Parts: sequence; C-alpha cells; structure tokens
Amino acid sequence: KEALKHYRRVTVLDAGNAAGYLKCGEICVRLGALLRALRQFRKVQRLVPESSAGYRSAGDVLRFQRKFAEAQKMYLLALKRDARDAEAHFGIAQAYEVQNDHPRALDHYSRVIELAPDRTTAYLVRGDLHLARGHYKRSVADFDEVVRLTPDSPDGYLGRGRAYEAQGEYPKALAEFAEAEKRAPRREP
Repeated sequence: KEALKHYRRVTVLDAGNAAGYLKCGEICVRLGALLRALRQFRKVQRLVPESSAGYRSAGDVLRFQRKFAEAQKMYLLALKRDARDAEAHFGIAQAYEVQNDHPRALDHYSRVIELAPDRTTAYLVRGDLHLARGHYKRSVADFDEVVRLTPDSPDGYLGRGRAYEAQGEYPKALAEFAEAEKRAPRREP
C-alpha cells in the first residue's frame, strides 16, 4: 500500500507519467482492486496509445474478471501495437483456452515460445492442450522442453507421465511419475 501511495503521488505531480499509472495499476492488481487497476491502465492507453502495455495489462484484468471477449479485444489491440509482446500472446492464449478455442490458444502459445523460448509455463500449457487433443508426440515434446529447462521441477515429468499413460505406455508413465515424485517438494507431516 505504501508503494501505491508513492506512485499515486508521482502521477499527481506529473499527470503525463504513463509509467507511474502503469505501476499503480500493477499494484492495484496485486491488492485485488481490479476496477481501480483498469482505470489506471486506461490512462496509460490514453497517454501512450502506441504502446502495448496499457492494453495488455487491461486485458489481464478483464481476463481475471472472466470477461474473456473484452480481454481478447484488449490483447488484440496490444498485439496490433507490438506483435512481439509475448505477455499479450500468453494472455490471449489463456483467454482462448478458457473458451475452448484450442487452435487459437495453441497458435498464441507457440508464438510465446518463439518470442520467449525459456518460458516454461508456455510449454506446460501447450503440452496440456496437445494432450487434451490427443496429440501425444507433440505433448511429450513440450514436456521434454520443460524437463530440459527445469530439470529439478516435477512438472515436466508429470506431464510426460500423463502423456505416456494416455497412450497406454504404462511402464514409461510410472517411470516419469517416479521421477516427478523425487523432485516434488517435501511436506512436513
């Protein structure tokens, strides 16, 4: 809340400070004040209409509010301004995924991976989508990348295990689940 007060002061002193409004909006999101965040992001859009940041951030808020069609519009406006905005691609992919538009979601997750090849989450969700669609080899390839990028995390192993299980390759699935268990955080009883 102190950070929010600071950035509010910054924007009062300089009403044209788009970065200040963007930061205020981000803090509002963390505090759960989504309507206030949306107002801040709309100010960013008015101040720097050529920037994707205000549109992408507004899309995130609308997605959190489960207003997926509106979120998609904001993400598309962000991508119109910057086609290389990996976060906007990720956001619109999530919005499409929730609405079961898997082909479009896959396209945007693939674009995220092109733009940010170390983004593990994009491989995870794309792998899950491939798995849900019965594209097992593609799913395993994505989970292989997760394991390569984060070998100490159980996530890639679990994904591969589910993909092998779906294919009926039970020994491979069990081996992957065992690897995931070795990497899972230990919980105290």
